[in-house]
Amino acid sequence: MNNLVEFLRMFFSYVLVFIVYVAVAGVGIFCGLTWNKKKAVKAVVTTQEKENE
Repeated sequence: MNNLVEFLRMFFSYVLVFIVYVAVAGVGIFCGLTWNKKKAVKAVVTTQEKENE
């Protein structure tokens, strides 16, 4: 019984670490997409301003 408890404790420990990694990756992807969209909009606005001059 002790072996099962120890196994489950370690298993859930690894599951928790995996969830943290997934959360950090999700935040990184979200920030990257947001910054990329802002950069693209800025590039379009800058291009339009140059064409209007």
